[in-house]
Amino acid sequence: MKAGALTAGATVLDGCTSDEEHFIIQQVRQSGALPGETVWRPAVCRQCSAGCGVHVRVVDGNAKKIEGNPAHPVSRGGVCAIGHSLLQELYNPDRVLQPQRLAGERGTGSFEPASWDDALAAAVAAVSGAAPDRVAIVTADGSGLAGALWRRFASALGAPPPTFLESPESEVERLAAQIALGADDFPYFDIAEAELVLSIGTSFLDRWRSPVHYTNAYGRMRRARPTRRGRLIQAEARMSLTAANADIWLPIQPGTEGTLARALAGHLLEGGRVAAANLVAFSSVLIGAYLLYAVLETKHRFG
Repeated sequence: MKAGALTAGATVLDGCTSDEEHFIIQQVRQSGALPGETVWRPAVCRQCSAGCGVHVRVVDGNAKKIEGNPAHPVSRGGVCAIGHSLLQELYNPDRVLQPQRLAGERGTGSFEPASWDDALAAAVAAVSGAAPDRVAIVTADGSGLAGALWRRFASALGAPPPTFLESPESEVERLAAQIALGADDFPYFDIAEAELVLSIGTSFLDRWRSPVHYTNAYGRMRRARPTRRGRLIQAEARMSLTAANADIWLPIQPGTEGTLARALAGHLLEGGRVAAANLVAFSSVLIGAYLLYAVLETKHRFG
């Protein structure tokens, strides 16, 4: 029995020192937290642009679990599968953990590791050695703290204001919202209070805009009102998660979303189902929807 115990102990100790543990990130433990104690840290998920609020369970400086933050106005305590995959990204053994320097000809994809001090020194030398009006700052996020910091950085350098780029369909969606709703921003769809939702090509229960928020709103549309149960009609070419949860799925041909929308609009107008006082607003919505459809169709055909 003694020999067996010693053998088992040696096996366990050998397993604790296996090479599979090398990618676990050991951070400095926060003062006040006992060894092995669980500490929950608030954070924001950046796996997509929704920015859901999360709580991260940290033990000895290592993230162990992710849960939703009930106090967050967007996610309301929910986390999607992409948000839960944050831990896989954090502990991925192929993750790049330090700056990389080009080691060959440009375009060859050959890089070598560099220290943070060397990388920061090279970046500072490149920026300070250029004329301020020749410095271009191009990024994707122009809102919130990140956008404000980039603007302050450009102002401090004396460089032109930063350029914030977004996908073509997002730019056109902003234009459509401005024409139809008078707001230069992405519209918010109040699905939770809707009686009937007709979604043409928008898989709002999949990875679109804010999947956690719209999944929560869809659940409230279905169950939060005892005497009313909202219905969903999904017009889409594929059987997406949204189409699978809809009351009716209309499997339309790819690229015909705009044709369906125009046909429905024409039917409503010809049937006199739009009040005369609302014709201008209804026409504006049609123009905005047509612009969005035109860009999406162009992207679908020409990439």
